[in-house]
Amino acid sequence: MKYADMLYYNCFNKRMDWKNPKDLNEIINYLAFKTDTTIWSKLADKYLVRNYVKERGLESLLVPLLATYKSVEEINLDNLPKSFVLKWNNDSGSTIIVQNKNNVKIEDLQNMLRISLSRRFGLEYAEPHYLRISPLLLAEKYITNSKEDTSITDYKVWCLNGMPFCIFTVSNRKSLTYHADYNVYDLHWNKIENALNISYRNTLDVQRPIHLNEMLSAAAKLADGFPQVRVDFYEASGKLYFGEMTFTSYCGRMNYFTPEYLLEMGKQVNIHDVKVVS
Repeated sequence: MKYADMLYYNCFNKRMDWKNPKDLNEIINYLAFKTDTTIWSKLADKYLVRNYVKERGLESLLVPLLATYKSVEEINLDNLPKSFVLKWNNDSGSTIIVQNKNNVKIEDLQNMLRISLSRRFGLEYAEPHYLRISPLLLAEKYITNSKEDTSITDYKVWCLNGMPFCIFTVSNRKSLTYHADYNVYDLHWNKIENALNISYRNTLDVQRPIHLNEMLSAAAKLADGFPQVRVDFYEASGKLYFGEMTFTSYCGRMNYFTPEYLLEMGKQVNIHDVKVVS
């Protein structure tokens, strides 16, 4: 908890209010360190969360799973299609998109995945629930809107007290520069101009997703019972896909939302009935 507090101070130049958290960043950290997050570990696991999605009657939204591996040495390109995605189940940022396996070397893939695994995700940025996840390598179907498209829009549905509150979009990702375009929309797809800090704002308008109503309904089913969680989705080739569930968005140090919007989001979360365990 002290480490998380230090990281928070380094980011915002102020201490976190552990006794009376107000904005969403503070609430995320409060829940992460003062409540039972066992279920977070299960649902942040990109493999185990698939069972949870099935239990909620949303199996049709899952990206097809091609294979699982306990180690990088088990990867066999001969058994995979031309295009696929590789990623660890216990981290963020390890995803490798292979559009044509004939253009890659298995050794290069293995080395990149070894580097990702060596990070001990969850320790560096104070997200302890990730440390309970046993690493497993996943190979999934590569989903895209076109042969030229390398970055489909990520629809991140913020759910507060179990209900969708807004949709944070990430689009036009550039892998080499880490650039992306960010926007925030309300549940009727009206752009919320004052939600993002000036340096993150842009004039881009993201097209309303075809499956918006289905997306919000699915998010509500998955977020039911949680004070706060972000549920991510994609649309590709006319179909809605589930992405992941995130309980410590940006490690609970989101600097892209304005302080006012973080407070507004925090006001929606009732933490008074949450049992404190530490």
